Amino acid sequence: MNTTLKLPALSTEYVYCQVQATDVANTGNPSGNPVQFAFITDLQASPTEATEWYSGSWVEDGGPVLWTARCLVGPSGVVTFEPGTTYVIWVQIADSPETPILRAGTLTVV
Repeated sequence: MNTTLKLPALSTEYVYCQVQATDVANTGNPSGNPVQFAFITDLQASPTEATEWYSGSWVEDGGPVLWTARCLVGPSGVVTFEPGTTYVIWVQIADSPETPILRAGTLTVV
């Protein structure tokens, strides 16, 4: 799900991302897998080996098809942002054999 967010630079709050997770039996549940977020200033770039990832968590909203991941950002969160900057939000889910990396939207810091 692509989201456009605005966040004051001094605000600490969760950034949420809904993830659609299904397998052939429609029972995909990613909430047992580690989830991480990346915030990239180059709006055309994808994550690379050098991308810094930040720990996220899952919201217990129960699926079965849509699940919600979140990452606490801001001065008291896992990452602090520069005012006047727009970031692309990326979400990575560590699973086996797949490790999907999903573009989740943009975040503008005001």
